[in-house]
This record gives sequence, C-alpha cells and structure tokens, in this order.
Amino acid sequence: MNNGVTNENQVNGGVPTPGEPQIIAASDVNQTPVAPQTVQQPVGTPQPVASPAPAQPAPNVVIAPPQEGPVDASKKAQTTEKVVEEAPAPEKVEEAPQPEVKVVKKSSALAPFLFLAVLVLGFYIYYSQSTHQKIIASLNASCSFPNVEKETTSLKIDSSLVQNLYHKVKTNIREDIANPELDNSMKLYLAYRLISDSDKIDTDNCNLFNPQGMEPFVCEVSSRFVPKTIDENLMKLKISELFGEENDVVMGNIQLGSSCIGGYQYVPDRGQFVQGYCDRDNAVFISVDKKVVEATKEHNRIVIKEEVKYHENEKISVPEYLRSGYYYYTFKLDSNNNYIYVSKTYSSKY
Repeated sequence: MNNGVTNENQVNGGVPTPGEPQIIAASDVNQTPVAPQTVQQPVGTPQPVASPAPAQPAPNVVIAPPQEGPVDASKKAQTTEKVVEEAPAPEKVEEAPQPEVKVVKKSSALAPFLFLAVLVLGFYIYYSQSTHQKIIASLNASCSFPNVEKETTSLKIDSSLVQNLYHKVKTNIREDIANPELDNSMKLYLAYRLISDSDKIDTDNCNLFNPQGMEPFVCEVSSRFVPKTIDENLMKLKISELFGEENDVVMGNIQLGSSCIGGYQYVPDRGQFVQGYCDRDNAVFISVDKKVVEATKEHNRIVIKEEVKYHENEKISVPEYLRSGYYYYTFKLDSNNNYIYVSKTYSSKY
C-alpha cells in the first residue's frame, strides 16, 4: 500500500476494463502478456475510484480496439491487407461514343483537284513571267541602241523604217509654197494625208458648211460635185498615230494657207469634216529636189536628214521663205511602240 492510494491498474488488477481502449507500446507487441495480480483491499471503508483520464496517444504508440487476450500482430497485418484488397474498385464510367470523322477520305478525294490547281497556277505564273520578259526585251531592243558602244547608230536610208517615216512627212513643191512651217494647219494636213480614199464617205448635203470661213472653197451639191466627209474620230486617230496620244493639235479646217490644198471644213455639230471644191488655177513655176542623205538612231529617237534644193525659172524666183539646205525630221518612240513625229528643223548647207 502507498498510504491507501492505488492506481487504476492496481484497482483493476492489471486487467483493462471492458469498453476501454488498451494502450500497447510498440515495444510490447508480440511479448507474452503478464498474468494479472490480485490486489487486496482493506476491509472497511471503500476507497473512491478516480475516473480514468482519456488516454493521449504517445509517440510510437498504436491505439487498438479493446480485445480479449493477446494481440497477434501477424493476424492484424493480414486483416489490413485483406481490407485493402477487397475494397471495391470504382465503377468505370462509359464514355459516349464519338462520331467517326473520315478525314482521310475527304483529303484523298480533294488531292487530285488541289494538285491540278497548283499545276495550273504554276503554269500561269511561268507563262506570265515569260511573256512579260519577252515584252520587256522587245521594248528594250526597240528603244536602246543596236550597238551600245556608240552613242548614235547609222540606219540604212533605203530601209523600210526610214522610208515609211520619211514619206509621212515629206512635202512637195505646192505644199511648200502654201505652208513651209510645221504649224497646226500643217499637222492637220499631214494627218489627213494618212486617210485612204475608201474611208471618205459621200454625202448628199452641205449642211453647216460655211464658205466664208474657208475661201476659196465652196460646197454645192451638183451633178459635177458630190462632197465627201471624214469622220471626226477617224481624224483624231490619225493625228494620234502621227503625233502621239499626248499631242497639241487643235481640231480645225484642213487647208494650207489660203490655197486650194486640203479643202475639208471641220463641222463640230455634224462630227465630220465636210469637203468643198476650189476653182482657182494651181499652176506652179518653181521646182525642188529632195533626197534623204542620212538617217541615225540615238536611243529611242530617229533623225532623218533631208537635202533640199529649190530651183527658180525664168518667170519667177524662189520665195525667200523657201530655203535650200538641210532639214532634219525627228521621230520618237512613244509608249505604244510607235514612232511619232516630233519636230522639223533647218540647217544651211553652206
């Protein structure tokens, strides 16, 4: 006895009370249990029994449920493993069936069309570039010198290029006497000369023709005279052909000076040039010799050199405004790959 006070284990004789948890130290597992000891209580006054305090888990202590008899550690491990193994597996959630996408079949069906489209596109690009390069090469050949080592190149004066250009601007003695300058009237007249007779249309009237504005020409329909007309748009086309799209030619009557050369009056309200006739005598008493002596090409320009000699006769002398010497006709290649008439200049021979 310790002054009449006993601990809980002594009171209960070392045997745990049913329903209470048994505290087993980790070091005591698998050891032989100790037989309970009998504790004699003194006869007389009963001793109060203190309520057991709730057991607190200590480090390395396992709390086991109350049981009778010793604990078999091997059986405990087997029970734990069995519980884990027999735990029901989570049910497998079936996924909703997904629609099948047949991408391979579509791509395989479009493949020939895509290949054909790429092939056509590649051919078109190649053809466009090839054509473009040919056009550029053609323009470069036309606009640049045949011989890049020289600044100017001589052309054959009897070549078709030189002769065609020269005959577009060459004038005869009657035309020189009527107007030797390259003014607006001469430009209209030179463009008029490019119109063929088949493009001139007969008309049965002289409506809006003004005789006072174009003397000595008159317009009177008769058995001896059936006037012809020239369409205004055709005249504009020939002007552009000879002087380029950007020209300074003003529409007007086709007549050189006050002579009987030309004879078409511009009538805007009709959109036509209407022909008149002249009764004057057009006799000429002087003559002229003209010939091409040189033709050169420099970059995109061609210059034709003409030698001119006027001859007087016994009755009349050569007018002062008619000068013998050299005349230079300059042509330039325009954006339409066409040589247009640019200027006419004079140089004395002596």
